[in-house]
Amino acid sequence: MSYLQRIKYLVRHHGPKAVAAKCLGLVGDRWFDWRHGVDNNTPLQLDSYTIVGESRQNATSYGASRFLPLRRLFRLLRERLPGEGVFVDFGCGNGKVLLVAAYCGVRRVRGVEFARELCNLAKANWARFCARTGTAPASGEFFEGDVATYACQPDETMYFIYNPFDKVILEKVLANLNASLHAHPRPLAIIICNPDEIYQRVMREHPEFPLVQTPRFWGYPFFIYMNQPG
Repeated sequence: MSYLQRIKYLVRHHGPKAVAAKCLGLVGDRWFDWRHGVDNNTPLQLDSYTIVGESRQNATSYGASRFLPLRRLFRLLRERLPGEGVFVDFGCGNGKVLLVAAYCGVRRVRGVEFARELCNLAKANWARFCARTGTAPASGEFFEGDVATYACQPDETMYFIYNPFDKVILEKVLANLNASLHAHPRPLAIIICNPDEIYQRVMREHPEFPLVQTPRFWGYPFFIYMNQPG
């Protein structure tokens, strides 16, 4: 299929507005990478990576996060994230979400990734981003490990998930979050990008994290859950 044929196919099946938004989204991604000297184009294929932990069978395919919808999301979250609270990305891949978070003013970010090569790429991207922007390198941390066994820290107040694992791991993550909240009570938010019905059902089974908002930016839906809605 030629490039022109592909465009015609997309317009016919998704409409011109959706195709235009997708094209603008790709342009935004390329601009962000070029501006900050980072690599967010490496294919995210788990089969070719060294995996840490026992959750490989529960992993799903990675979805590329887009700069433009993330920028809108962080503008919305700006008032919800305490100044000293840490923003965490579970399954951070190449670190794209954390880079955009820092770009949008989030002071401290933390990524957890079980694929060694991706975690190393995220660290390299962070170093280049900091060199370009003057961001303090220590404001970002990256952990190579399994989110199912990750010990949530008391300074973490916001968690981002873009369907990198199945319901089995999601349940373990929620159990870990509840244990952390029991030991260190605090306002806490969970943001899930484009959750499927299984994810939504799991979250409905956890009333301690009620759904408080479902904004959609550039075609991407974000479901925001909070333990203490404000």
